[in-house]
Amino acid sequence: DNNLTFQQHAKRKLKQCWFSWYQITKDCTRYRGLNVSTLVILFKTIVLTKLLYAAPVWVDKNTDVFKSFFARVCLKISGSTHYPSQNLTLLAMGLEPLEVLCTEVAVKFILKGLHSDVGMRCLILQIEGSRDHPLYNQIVATKEYLAFTYPRLLQSFLGRSLPLHSIQEAQAVYSKEEMWKFKMKKWKDSIISSPKDEKLRYLLTLSDLAT
Repeated sequence: DNNLTFQQHAKRKLKQCWFSWYQITKDCTRYRGLNVSTLVILFKTIVLTKLLYAAPVWVDKNTDVFKSFFARVCLKISGSTHYPSQNLTLLAMGLEPLEVLCTEVAVKFILKGLHSDVGMRCLILQIEGSRDHPLYNQIVATKEYLAFTYPRLLQSFLGRSLPLHSIQEAQAVYSKEEMWKFKMKKWKDSIISSPKDEKLRYLLTLSDLAT
């Protein structure tokens, strides 16, 4: 579209995801078929890979399009007969929320861009200074990841936003373990700041006090 909202693209993606999910679960019921762990694996490898392809470019303003789909998937996998807390259901299944998964893809994309040629790195640095750019939120998430991974580097800027030009190429990397810790932090922060899931928020607060 002319305004680069990617709404039509998101709707097409949603149809593709529904079709793939139907093909996976058409012979599954609450009493027979694939078990929870198998459904989670198939959802991640077949549906999510389709949904998250090139996600940093288009998904940021279109996550609402997939909320109902994601909720229905959670119900189907968990076998719930009502609508329980989605965060609790996702925790039980070992599946992160869509927003957290999108953040992971975006951070990896930006970090790879910082490792790319000079032109790509310069483009990312330009986007960093433009709050209206579609990729600006992804830049912010990447800076949060770098500050989380290199807290001493953040301290050198007295708690201010970490400028990407200060990041050396050797620092613009990620490991599976570091990315997992960052995702869990983002998820935990979103639960604590949310008015929903009071019991889960209370348990997370207790775990912070215990540590």
